[in-house]
Amino acid sequence: MKVQFVTGAGKSLRFEFDCADIKDVFVQMAPVQEIFEAGKACGACQSENVRVETRTHDANRFYSFRCTDCGAQLDLGQTRDGTRLFARRKDKDDNWLPDNGWYKWQGQRGGDESHQQPPPPPHPPARQQGNAYGQRR
Repeated sequence: MKVQFVTGAGKSLRFEFDCADIKDVFVQMAPVQEIFEAGKACGACQSENVRVETRTHDANRFYSFRCTDCGAQLDLGQTRDGTRLFARRKDKDDNWLPDNGWYKWQGQRGGDESHQQPPPPPHPPARQQGNAYGQRR
């Protein structure tokens, strides 16, 4: 059976599958839907201006979605056999990431591979009015 699937992702991508039966439709359609609908809108700013990216570093290929409005990205992981991609939504300790896995790169942090933004610096204490001896006027 021949099946056509159009993603709900922003610019609508069309995929065609040759499937043996309805179960095979699920097997072939699920990874496509998981990936391309994961990147249909930015998790940081909700923009639909998202594009796919790949890069190679040390003979390894990396896949991601990038928001062209705010610059956030969603990294994709690979299965061990290298045949499927999945959206990285959890950290190494199996905790859910903020913004559904979308993040803005903050630069190198001395080996810490966390993508989470550091907390904002604490506010300085409120300055009190007074003279040099700390007495209020």
